[in-house]
Amino acid sequence: MIVWDELSLDERLKSAGDAQKLTHLLQLRDDMPREDASKYVMGFCARYRAS
Repeated sequence: MIVWDELSLDERLKSAGDAQKLTHLLQLRDDMPREDASKYVMGFCARYRAS
């Protein structure tokens, strides 16, 4: 499970709000398959847009 608060400022800046970049960063950092990282990011984005 990803804890979004654990994203470093550097990671957030590198992603620049781009879901694909954030997916790649999570994939590398948490050593997870791209599909899993993408699901986490898309779920996060959907929840963020809904609020």
